[in-house]
Amino acid sequence: MLASLIFLLGQSGSLASAPDTIRQQHLPDVVVRPRHEAVVTPYVGRPHPINAYSLIPGIQVAVHLVGTADDPITGLRLHLKKETVKQGRLRVRLVPAGSDNPTSVPNGPDLMHPITLTAAQLSVPDGLLTLPLHQLNLVMPQGGIFVVLESLGNERAPEYVAVTTPAKGNDGPKVVMKGEDAIETTPLEEWAQLKGATTKSAARTWVNGHNGKGWTLRHPRGTREDVMNSNVELLVQSR
Repeated sequence: MLASLIFLLGQSGSLASAPDTIRQQHLPDVVVRPRHEAVVTPYVGRPHPINAYSLIPGIQVAVHLVGTADDPITGLRLHLKKETVKQGRLRVRLVPAGSDNPTSVPNGPDLMHPITLTAAQLSVPDGLLTLPLHQLNLVMPQGGIFVVLESLGNERAPEYVAVTTPAKGNDGPKVVMKGEDAIETTPLEEWAQLKGATTKSAARTWVNGHNGKGWTLRHPRGTREDVMNSNVELLVQSR
């Protein structure tokens, strides 16, 4: 009987001490890393600047940028030649890529309402144009984003005709545009020019020009040692 009572008391003591044992255990620390601003570019390694690409009407440039899926997108940055832009407008679109290795530029759907910039808005002192996008609550898609830039003519003469180069004299190339009542000829240097650079990274810049071939990947890997990409960047909040 005494042995049974001692046994029961021992069990009670063990049960009573169990909660203390549980309280002494520590859950592993959960570390929540704060987000910080990061830049998504088309380049890997050190880029080597090249001549800027003239954005004349009828030309579209699309740069495929791939970042971490679901990172919030806070801004878009265009590196333009440091010149005063006097002609044309620029339409900016963001289109989700279907995969991280697309075979062409998709037509939509757009992630935001297209933004149209005037010549005055494209004339930034240092050539670095930043568009804030944090208010749109955009996130990076799984396959990345195409930043699509489309050059537009002036409202009075919106239709592209040609680029001409004088046979004689010191005058540079001219852009010929027409409207309902007029034909305009303006210096090519008065239009916005998008900077670019070469690296040994993947080709990510597509061009849709006047040749009727549609979207074409600019200098695919294998055709030259260094690949040329236009200098377009996305600003994101990353961990």
